[in-house]
Amino acid sequence: MGAEAPPDDAQVREVTSVAQRETQREDAATGGDGALERALLLAATAGRFDVVAMLAKELEARRLANAGNVVAIGAKRDGGR
Repeated sequence: MGAEAPPDDAQVREVTSVAQRETQREDAATGGDGALERALLLAATAGRFDVVAMLAKELEARRLANAGNVVAIGAKRDGGR
């Protein structure tokens, strides 16, 4: 069992491009986060952890925005002054 070679730049660009297209298409059609979740998996598979971090922040922001019952601590403190 040999170690798997890291993806080359062309593979990374292709995976990132596919993930972006899928995310845009599905988000436009459904407004859901499924495509974003798949893009996270594709980016992780490609070893693009910088993209994983960016997508994870976006997913978290969307979920917090849709939760309705979440108050950011900084917003609560600043609003109380």
